[in-house]
Amino acid sequence: MNLIRPADVIDVARLQKRIEACKREPHRWTGPGIEWVELSKTFVRFRKTGRGDTTVVIALDPPNVIEQCDRVVALLQDDFQVVVFEQPGFSFSYPKPGFRFDVADFEQFLEEFLVAVGSKQYILSFPCTSTFFGMTVAAKRPDLIERALFMQAANWSDQRRWSRIVADAFTFMTLYLPGGRYLMKTPYLGQALGVAIEKRFSPKTAPFVVYRGQKDKAKTASFVDPEQRVVANGGCNLMESYYQRFFDSTFVPRPLDQPVHLAWATSDRSHVFSDRRGLMQYFRDGEYSEHKRCGHHFDVEQPELNAQLVRDLASRKRVRA
Repeated sequence: MNLIRPADVIDVARLQKRIEACKREPHRWTGPGIEWVELSKTFVRFRKTGRGDTTVVIALDPPNVIEQCDRVVALLQDDFQVVVFEQPGFSFSYPKPGFRFDVADFEQFLEEFLVAVGSKQYILSFPCTSTFFGMTVAAKRPDLIERALFMQAANWSDQRRWSRIVADAFTFMTLYLPGGRYLMKTPYLGQALGVAIEKRFSPKTAPFVVYRGQKDKAKTASFVDPEQRVVANGGCNLMESYYQRFFDSTFVPRPLDQPVHLAWATSDRSHVFSDRRGLMQYFRDGEYSEHKRCGHHFDVEQPELNAQLVRDLASRKRVRA
């Protein structure tokens, strides 16, 4: 019998005590409108509020947490139902045994989650890598997803290169170790480093990710403080298993007929060499915009801008395919 288990399985297994603690002590993860749902391969923490026939679904880019989205939710909830979720492997959205962190599993998660939420018309507001499984589910289920706002997402080859750059940067920022792309990619070693990084990740990386984060201490604290509260209560950050699996996945984009807006924050230092318009070829009804003075998480950094982009997309007339 083969007793050697894949490294990501080890990572999932060590979270079981945290999952049981969340079941026994819901005060760890609860808050106004916040729910915790069990799907086939994941537990997902999300917030649902608002009113309207259309539901805006906001995917949080790890390690961002629900509590950081209060402002954008407040701006949208009078006209839309708003759902904000934390991606599996981060915060209180835990993977279950069998979740492998590849694109296909994130696609399965998203489709299950949208069905579980129970709305009939969704607008996605998805940043960074969530764009890729958002695109796939939108192509598969146009009956569920009627429009999409994507942010900070390059073409797949550029996004894979970007992942290597940030692996180097994050490992050096948190542990002062060079060669993060190789260390994090190594099974078991990457998981061991991930344990060491988990509590250090946000305070060490936020000053560089947030626009002018090294100078604007209050803005940086608005990221670090809620993220650290989640960590203190047992939230997770499985960046290493995500890095090992997600970016080795096969991703074949399918053209979308739905109205799509691709937005870019031009002050994101991690995407200096990315082709910002690379995905536009897959959007038959696509628009593009660039925004200055925004860091990588501009959907959270500038909630007014995020809400306006959603509203503009929702009101846009649809072009026939």
